[in-house]
Amino acid sequence: MLSSFFLEQVNASTYGTKMPRANWDFIKTIEVWAPDFDTQRCIADYLDRETATIDALIAKQVELMNRLRERRQAVIDRAFVSTSEIVILRRHLVLNDSGAWGEDPTGADDVAVLRSTEQTVDGYWAISDPALRTLSQTERQNTRLREGDLIVTKTSGSFKHVGKTTLVDNEVAEGGYGFGNFMQRLRLKSTMIPKFLWWFMRTDQARSWINLVATTSTGLMNLNGSTLGRMEVPLPSLVEQREIADHLDRETAKIDALIAKAERFIELAQERRAALITAAVTGQIEIPTED
Repeated sequence: MLSSFFLEQVNASTYGTKMPRANWDFIKTIEVWAPDFDTQRCIADYLDRETATIDALIAKQVELMNRLRERRQAVIDRAFVSTSEIVILRRHLVLNDSGAWGEDPTGADDVAVLRSTEQTVDGYWAISDPALRTLSQTERQNTRLREGDLIVTKTSGSFKHVGKTTLVDNEVAEGGYGFGNFMQRLRLKSTMIPKFLWWFMRTDQARSWINLVATTSTGLMNLNGSTLGRMEVPLPSLVEQREIADHLDRETAKIDALIAKAERFIELAQERRAALITAAVTGQIEIPTED
């Protein structure tokens, strides 16, 4: 029942969208290979041994990824351990505003609106399927994003998502995107480099502060825009800010490459595991003895 042969047929029989159900009447008709008991025991014992070996390799890669992520976070945190001046964020902002609700799309004046659910792990936006909303002319102008804007998730059902920050790149800016009501836009004065603040927002220091000041209401966590403006942030010289941002770009890219290799290893190992199970229980391979 763990083989892809069986699971693919079960998945093909499901119905419903919100809570998919498998069709039991169909499942009962699935034909399975049923050799004699001794062969069944031999296959089961073989798969116990082989999958245990694969699972151990996967567990090592998961442990490696966890250590790499810890190392990545340490690299980010260390970059901001300095004696530079500490300032209040709002004093270095041109804009600190929320997005628009808009109306359901009509097809006429729809605008692609970015939402917090489209933010990726690396802090950028996945813009392949943004929400379309109909915005008034004023809303359209007020929520238009520029390259260098920072968008912060201010409302979410989880503390780990509140405060997530993305840096608007040229692709998003040129695409005419807006941003939704559950987001807060920060547009900086020339005294602070956007990439520098983006990296600072990913430190444990910033994360701890956001968790402390975020409030809970009706099951949602909320980070008020004015509260966000009171965040204390370091402010080295523009030269130092650029050096810190460039340093973190380089160092985290190296770690991310190692994490990607570990993820690929796990993916291939899981494919190998699934293929081995399917081949063994459908009689496609000869099962060796334990010796």
